[in-house]
Amino acid sequence: MADASQVELTTPTIDVSTLTSVADDSKTTAGDIIDLGNTMIKQFPNGLSLDSIVPAAVQIMDLIKKQKRLSMDQKKQVIVDVLVYVVDHTDSGALESLDPVIKQAIPSVLDAVFQARARCPCW
Repeated sequence: MADASQVELTTPTIDVSTLTSVADDSKTTAGDIIDLGNTMIKQFPNGLSLDSIVPAAVQIMDLIKKQKRLSMDQKKQVIVDVLVYVVDHTDSGALESLDPVIKQAIPSVLDAVFQARARCPCW
């Protein structure tokens, strides 16, 4: 067992320049993305797969839907940033090599979800 003084603790970091939801005119901060990301990591500790993008996006929508200060486009960008954060800060084991594919698929999947949502006011 390692001595507590030898254990290095790391805090998840985020490259703010990659966040599309944290623009100059946005009310979203990098801290918001990290907080939401850490909440989602608890729900998806093994990362995201193509099958879990939509359920994760719906959970994030539920968390941010009351933030009326954000437009629908801004909410979508927050969801994209949070999902990418989750992919970057989890270890999906053998599927880790698919992370670039999953990150590339996230915006397209969300476009489809938001188009479906626009047609049905039920969510």
